[in-house]
Amino acid sequence: NARQHAIIQPQLARYGYDDLKIQQGLDILTRIREQQRIQNEEYAECNLASNRLKVEFKNLRQQFTDHRTLASIALRSDENAYLQLRLHIVQEKKMVPWLEQVNHFYDTAALHQKQLSRFRLTKAQLEQSKNMLNSIQEKRQQHLRHKGVEIENRNAKSNSRLPRREN
Repeated sequence: NARQHAIIQPQLARYGYDDLKIQQGLDILTRIREQQRIQNEEYAECNLASNRLKVEFKNLRQQFTDHRTLASIALRSDENAYLQLRLHIVQEKKMVPWLEQVNHFYDTAALHQKQLSRFRLTKAQLEQSKNMLNSIQEKRQQHLRHKGVEIENRNAKSNSRLPRREN
């Protein structure tokens, strides 16, 4: 608009804004808008992946609670198995300890498959839950690595804007 407006163009020229400077400003604006678009797409992808991970985590949590309840019933008379599966321990609330607890449960549950199958907790169900756990752990690691790269990039950009101190 400024290049074609008869009143604005002379006013800008007084301050040194000729066609070249105006075009440079427009180029910068175009690059900024493109970078914002790319950043918004990346945020959307990250949020979508995060939401999928939350849904998978919720499903695994429910499945684990159900399997754990069945195991408690199936193994209530076998104290050794009950302790091996750590059924006497309350479920962890925080993600990392909970994932470790779930991992231990499914690794150990395979040793007691015969007893668990009497309560319709099959080997296939245990393996499917273990695969879900592995998938969640892998996606979580990818998410954390992605977040780490974002943080490193943000820090690098902010550090590059700071003036360097001469010693």
